[in-house]
Amino acid sequence: TPQASIQPALPGEWLIRLDVMNKHSRSIRHLMGRISAERINYAEAKPKAPPRLPGVLDLTFENNTFSDIRDLDDNEEGHIYKFTVHPSPYKAVNTIKVNELGQLPPEIQLYLHDIKSGMIYNLREQQNIRFIQDEKTARPFEVIAGSGNFVQSALPNARIIPDDFALDNAYPNPFNPATTVRYSLPVDANISLSVYTVTGQKIATLFSGRQKSGYHTVIWDASSFSSGIYLIRFRAGSRQFVRRVVLLK
Repeated sequence: TPQASIQPALPGEWLIRLDVMNKHSRSIRHLMGRISAERINYAEAKPKAPPRLPGVLDLTFENNTFSDIRDLDDNEEGHIYKFTVHPSPYKAVNTIKVNELGQLPPEIQLYLHDIKSGMIYNLREQQNIRFIQDEKTARPFEVIAGSGNFVQSALPNARIIPDDFALDNAYPNPFNPATTVRYSLPVDANISLSVYTVTGQKIATLFSGRQKSGYHTVIWDASSFSSGIYLIRFRAGSRQFVRRVVLLK
């Protein structure tokens, strides 16, 4: 493709690649970033997306483009790249993968905003974003890339760093077969996130180790477990939180 020849070469130029996939299908090699207009034409910067195929996962940027590469010479402090993930015909756990961040200038902050859930991810620290998507609803996202002031102005009501440790209610709940667990860290911390039966037996470890401050999500896929009530336990230092979830098959 014409995009295959596009590579950052001048100071300030950058590109990253977005892929989205699940166990049924995938949509890959979508580019976003900034390249000097002297080195790229409009058709290369914003190529039209191919026709959507029935039953195939799909990612498209605004105006139905396959990629979104902006002009480096516009002197803007930052840009917002909006895209939509169109579902495959199955309720699925999707993963957005962010690739080639090594090209990103160090002064550029990069955040992904999941508009439906309200979650904000620091893409310099987390390059694989998982989310549950049903078979009917397209999911809107936006990537905010720019200076610190630009990010704050683009997300004026967002708290990039939480005020306190917390474990939110899982969503959906009741669920089948997967649910999203969200928790908050005001500082870097060693944490454990596990699933227990109501009798106290640990049946799954969702995460154990050190994580950076911020908002985090983990998806529990309970396909191999029976219907019932389960407890999700979150520990961070001396703090502990428990939420109840109901698996209905």
